[in-house]
Amino acid sequence: MHILTQFVIVVTLAVIAGALLSIASAIRELSRTIATKRLFNRRKWGTEVSCTSVGPKPTGGFAIYMYRQGRWHLEADLSTPGCEVSPPEAEGAFDGQVVRKQAVPR
Repeated sequence: MHILTQFVIVVTLAVIAGALLSIASAIRELSRTIATKRLFNRRKWGTEVSCTSVGPKPTGGFAIYMYRQGRWHLEADLSTPGCEVSPPEAEGAFDGQVVRKQAVPR
């Protein structure tokens, strides 16, 4: 094999190895982030506010629904006391669709 061809192959393999190491590092960092943080932070979303309070932002919390097997399933209820969230009225477009529904006073 020609020396130039061998050099190109070695450089290509080195670039591929560097890219794989970079991807592995990013995956490791992402898994650490996921392991140390909660998916939903109740205080961050303002769910400690009364459902009947008035302000520029919607208050009272919310719920997360996922469409699976032809119906909506409640994934997380982050509404405040005195509030309720009903499932979405429209049928889901696909399995795995996720929607956020705002809480309303009871």
